[in-house]
Amino acid sequence: MTNFRRNHLECVFRKEASSHIGCSLIEEVLGDSGHEFSVVEPQVCECCCRQSEPQVTRWNPTIASLILERSSKMLADSDVPPNQKAKLESVRSAALDRIPITLATDTFAVSPPLASGPVDSLTLSDLQQRIPLPPLQHELASPEKSSSFCWAVGITTASREEETLGDTLAALGESGWSHASLFVDGPMSVDTTLAKLRDVLATSGRLMNVDVTQRSTAVGGWSNFCLMIAELYHRYPTADAFLLLQDDALLARYSDLRHYLEVVMQRIGSRSIASLFCSGVEAKQNTGWHRRDNEIQYGAQAFVFGKEAMHQWLASFADTQPKGENPQVGIDGRIGRWAWRKRIPIWLPHPSLVWHLGETSTLWGDAQPLGPRQASDFLETMDQPS
Repeated sequence: MTNFRRNHLECVFRKEASSHIGCSLIEEVLGDSGHEFSVVEPQVCECCCRQSEPQVTRWNPTIASLILERSSKMLADSDVPPNQKAKLESVRSAALDRIPITLATDTFAVSPPLASGPVDSLTLSDLQQRIPLPPLQHELASPEKSSSFCWAVGITTASREEETLGDTLAALGESGWSHASLFVDGPMSVDTTLAKLRDVLATSGRLMNVDVTQRSTAVGGWSNFCLMIAELYHRYPTADAFLLLQDDALLARYSDLRHYLEVVMQRIGSRSIASLFCSGVEAKQNTGWHRRDNEIQYGAQAFVFGKEAMHQWLASFADTQPKGENPQVGIDGRIGRWAWRKRIPIWLPHPSLVWHLGETSTLWGDAQPLGPRQASDFLETMDQPS
């Protein structure tokens, strides 16, 4: 990943003693007044800092697994008072809920073994070999990359307990884009993230200009998405493609990815949509681009609308609005149903060109991006040595 991770030496829960390191969060949760069960190893602290910042009332998977192990040990003591035993059983149950569980038969990864910086090992030709281009859908003079291809890029974000926006923006810059529009839903500061982004990209000689549109009062995920589309189109009415990202979408970090997608969009036609995220349930055995013949289930992390597809969306905007359902969730399902009704094809790559970051969703509370909501194969990790 990038350098958007916490420093374990600066953790507010870190308690250094002469012979060990303690975690005051674990100590408080377990009621470990004797400090016997709250000692942690340095590598565990580093692992914790690669995940969301924990709180006493909310634990990331590393903290949850430690609490599960140590509450079990404390419960094994026959001398535990009944009131403390009840509390420990409750704590143990809560810890189980916060640990990603996969079975031996599962094909869905919990977290990808991502590199610490841009991979950048595949050229445009390499990318076309790894994920073969879709068949040409219309007459096209030259399906090669063109310097005149124009992008409009938008990212929606909202306040969340874990930082993923920085990694999303950095991956965007490392993948060949130099400009994006950020749509902030509600009162949150992005100044620190943008300042750090400049430093991270500067190490590889890249720049990223980010325009920020912020609403003081949050309108919700679906409304923020719709308003993003409207503003992007008003700003860039001649764009050839509209890349629409959520703040937990990590693009495969290859500098020629943008050029590769330009070729893809030229081949499938401007009246098409590409979902760069391919979930486990959408994955195919064969690599390449696959056209969906029915409604897409997961994919809101990263959509690319062709110019004509965007015109169709805006022309039928009223038809896309929810009726009698939660208006702020189900972005991918709503786009999928609309595209199916309008006979607008949606194409998906296998392996996925996007990894779904984070441990929770801003829309679904504590829901984790696991199982079918995660990609079974991510191109970037497939290129790293095992």
